[in-house]
Amino acid sequence: MSVVGFGTIFKLSTNGAFTTLASFNSTNGGGGVPGFLQARDGNFYGVTQYGGANQSGTVFQLSTNGLLTTMASFDGTNAAYPLCLVQATGLQFLRRHSWPRQLALRQYI
Repeated sequence: MSVVGFGTIFKLSTNGAFTTLASFNSTNGGGGVPGFLQARDGNFYGVTQYGGANQSGTVFQLSTNGLLTTMASFDGTNAAYPLCLVQATGLQFLRRHSWPRQLALRQYI
C-alpha cells in the first residue's frame, strides 16, 4: 500500500512522542514550506507552495488548539507558489514568491 499526502504539521516531544497537529489535503494547501512562525497574536502562520483554491499555494493559520485555517489562496494574479512568510508589523506579513519573483506586504487578519 502506498500513501501520498500533501503534508502535515506535527509536534515531536523531547521524549520522542510524535503527534500530528494538522494535515493538508490539497484544498487547504499542500507541499508545506519549512519554517512557520508564531505571531504576536499567539497563533502559528505559514505558507504552502501548492494547493489551495487554485493550486498555487496558500497562507494558513494554525491556532494553539490545533484548528487549521486557510487565510488566503494564490491564483497567479496575486502571486503564486510562496516561499516564505515573515511577520512585519502588527499582524502584517511579508511573503516571498517564486512567481512572479517578488516580496509583498499584506495583512491577512
